[in-house]
Amino acid sequence: MIKASKKMKVLEKHKKNFTDPKSSYRALAGIHHAEDGTVYATDRHMVLRMLGVYAFKGPVTFDAQTGEIIREEYPVKVLEERFQTEWETGFMLSGKEHVGEAARILRWVKELYEYYHPLYGVTLFSQYRDVIIHLERSGIRFTVKLADFEDYRKDFRIGFTPRLLYNALRFFEDTGSTRIRFSFAKDPRAPFLLSDTDNRIDILILPVVRRCES
Repeated sequence: MIKASKKMKVLEKHKKNFTDPKSSYRALAGIHHAEDGTVYATDRHMVLRMLGVYAFKGPVTFDAQTGEIIREEYPVKVLEERFQTEWETGFMLSGKEHVGEAARILRWVKELYEYYHPLYGVTLFSQYRDVIIHLERSGIRFTVKLADFEDYRKDFRIGFTPRLLYNALRFFEDTGSTRIRFSFAKDPRAPFLLSDTDNRIDILILPVVRRCES
């Protein structure tokens, strides 16, 4: 298990991806240290939770940019409700090399997405024994395998923003995670979860809900 100090060092590097300094709800500009030693950070699109850190005596929230204490209440209860989603299926990335490879794939997908702005976004789905990423627009089609899919009896399909998944994988790569579990709910509109249970780090990502699905 990695040390709490390393978790906080990686969070310091990636804090701009997990906080929202422009939010009208000022607490979201901060990193929250709960009484039980859990650290939270969220920009509404992603939620980072690191258990057993105990970096500061909580509950206290520090502005991620200035370090000032934010007095506004942090939405711990709301965030924890998100983590209590009933997960139906998922897959595992095992080995540092596979985590790094997945991050590189997402970097390519992110750059394609930002260049072409595909009308139907990007889809992550299972296809028999494979986990596939698919991007498509008029005249352009990009499909790549991300991982093996062991739970082939329960398929999933979800739209997502490549930048968010890339940022999450880069976070895990920098912590040195060797096993990341992806979990999906039955409802494609629910968040999906990336977990490193060995190091007690979780990241929730909100999916993209297309017009036809809303």
